[in-house]
Formats: sequence, structure tokens, C-alpha cells
Amino acid sequence: MKIRNLKRKSGGIDVSVWAKGWTSSFESADKFAVGEVGTLKSVNRVGNRLSLAIEYEGREHFGSLEWDAPPSLDAVEKALRDNIGKPTRAVSEQCAEVPESRRPTDAAGFERRGCVAERAGARSGRSDGCCTRKTNTGTRV
Repeated sequence: MKIRNLKRKSGGIDVSVWAKGWTSSFESADKFAVGEVGTLKSVNRVGNRLSLAIEYEGREHFGSLEWDAPPSLDAVEKALRDNIGKPTRAVSEQCAEVPESRRPTDAAGFERRGCVAERAGARSGRSDGCCTRKTNTGTRV
């Protein structure tokens, strides 16, 4: 599942948890960090969520991620740590692995991991890096 597709149920509705807003100490001339801005600087585990720090406009800003599994806390933490130093927009495109037993599939056999599954004959290859399809031999394409 792509990091940007992490969600949490709130009042019966799935709500995106990625890059909603960042907090910092602000002065009157500072710009607020909102959305996929800045560069990922650190990732720390705090209980069942992750605390993130980004650098934007020369200042450090903070945010947290708490979502409904899958993917696991370990998988998301690894995907984020592997991308420290990269722009948050690029980080959001990274995939956190979902255990095979937890991956729903569509009618064509394409696994759906938080991305739009490619349909048979629609496109070749894995354009988004998250979708795979089991073949008759058990391999993935």
C-alpha cells in the first residue's frame, strides 16, 4: 500500500492520514507546512503510531501517523525510514508491504494494496509499484 493511501476509520468513514498538516513554532513571517511539502528528516515510533519530522522553508515541522492496519506499523516505519532525506511527495509514493494473507484481490486476480489494480490487458508492467498479479505458476508479474 502506498504511504499516501494510509487511512483510519473515523465516524464510519475512511479518512486519509498522510500529510494532513504539520505543526511547529511559528513567527509572523513563517509559512505553514501543509500537505506534501518539505523533506522527511526523521521517523520515531511512539506507541502504535509514528512521529515524523520534516524540514520546510528552513524550519522543522512535526506530524504523526496513526492508521488502521494493514500495513503493519513495522512495514510503514521501514518504508519511511528508507526514505529519510527525500521530499515528502516522493515518500508518499513508496509502498509499505502488506502480508500476502491480508491482500484482497479483484476478479482478475490482481492484488489490491491501496492502489488502482491494473486490469488484464489494460497495461503491461507495474506502473505504480504496488499492484501485482498471481499467475498460474504462482509467480508475480
